[in-house]
Amino acid sequence: MRGKRFLSVLQILILGRPSGLKGRSLIKSWKRKARNPFTLVHTTIKGLRIQFFRSGTAAFNRAKNEVDWDLVDPAEPDVLVAFEGPLARLEIVVGMMARHAEDLRIGGLVILFPTR
Repeated sequence: MRGKRFLSVLQILILGRPSGLKGRSLIKSWKRKARNPFTLVHTTIKGLRIQFFRSGTAAFNRAKNEVDWDLVDPAEPDVLVAFEGPLARLEIVVGMMARHAEDLRIGGLVILFPTR
């Protein structure tokens, strides 16, 4: 349930619906590319894309199979985030999550990135 709320608040912060912002700050550096799975692309950095998979969905289960669970908490996260782009830019995704953590109220989040 927290994953669903997280994605719905994130969508409000990205799309900037005034009625939904309720004093929260708009995220201007990302735009929505797809709805399912929820996918964002960076507005200025080409090739930087993140996908969000909510717990309990088939897409989440497929993405979950790619995680080495020895490296993370064995409890299932609320959301998996798949990162595509230069690893040097991973801090942009982590920074966005950290800046909006209070608004997003997420319990568990795992960021996946390609190992190639």
